[in-house]
Amino acid sequence: MKVSKVIPLNTEHMLYDIVTETENFFVKMGGVWGLIHNSPAVYLGINPENGKFFVATKSLFNKTPKINYTDQDIKNNHGGGLVSILSLVLKYGKELGIKSGIFQGDLMFTPDIKKKTSINGESHWIFQPNTIAYAVPTNSDLGSAIGKAKIGIVFHTEYTGNTITGLTANYNINPHRQLKKSRNVFWMDAYFKDVSGTATFTASESASLNKELRNVGKMGRNLKDIMNKISKNANVSAAMSQYINSKVRNAPTDAISVSYNVTELLAFATETMKTPQAKRELISSFIYEYKYDIGELFDLHRQVATVKLAIVRKLASVQSMKHFLTKGDDLVVTGPEGFVAIDHIGNALKLVDRMSFSKANFACRG
Repeated sequence: MKVSKVIPLNTEHMLYDIVTETENFFVKMGGVWGLIHNSPAVYLGINPENGKFFVATKSLFNKTPKINYTDQDIKNNHGGGLVSILSLVLKYGKELGIKSGIFQGDLMFTPDIKKKTSINGESHWIFQPNTIAYAVPTNSDLGSAIGKAKIGIVFHTEYTGNTITGLTANYNINPHRQLKKSRNVFWMDAYFKDVSGTATFTASESASLNKELRNVGKMGRNLKDIMNKISKNANVSAAMSQYINSKVRNAPTDAISVSYNVTELLAFATETMKTPQAKRELISSFIYEYKYDIGELFDLHRQVATVKLAIVRKLASVQSMKHFLTKGDDLVVTGPEGFVAIDHIGNALKLVDRMSFSKANFACRG
């Protein structure tokens, strides 16, 4: 396998999407960084209602939860590749010694996902849980641990409560206090740690960033009314989301930015959206009535993108993880998709690169 192209995201891709809630987490793996992007979510821990160890998927939160205590439960509740994955998590997850709580993590690899390959003449373990492929030299300490493990998981959320329906999520967790190490389970938390100090803003950088943030705040305050109106109108929200996604999906392969405007949005709602004529007319009427406010909202989008770019560039300056997008038999070198910020009360927000990874995800989904 050979590396066919280098794409330094922190210098070439200029546009980053508005902050969104996420379950994708940027993680440190030994001396390297990476985002486990849209990996299969797994839940494992103790059911507070009966004290039993179980594994689950997001169907844990179904109206009728799917909870797996045995391999037979897994076969009854799930199909396809999930059966083998959850069976492995059930078998080896018990070795983590969970006494209470339920932990959610993103699956990094299983024996079927993890492969040994040569990249530019050097042996690597490579695994691709979804869009991004990750590579770690086999002769490193990290590579040795990954090579021995049967499964790999990044834990980022803990749920506590007296019942399954009453669980409360906590993102600000410390799994090292609660989980044991296991040869068969390579696990880690999802915290970004800049041990080099290179992700610290200088005084002048901080001043410039604070100025931009004040501008964002001022613009946002003036647009509260239109944001509230759009958020309460599901049809208009869907139209704007589809329009923005279409711009990203159809952007030229070498594009480094995408701009949005009301005229295009109106044309999209009128001519392109696959929705009944009556609904399209209502959407178009709303857009036309509030066209100036929506135009200012797009201006806010550009201002937020500027602030996010400064933050992402600074964080990306410390990353040294080998990240790839697969193009046939070749690997295209890329950077991390983005970063997740968790505040002091556990709210999680993501900065994501729309022009690279969202476009790649659209391509994967077809």
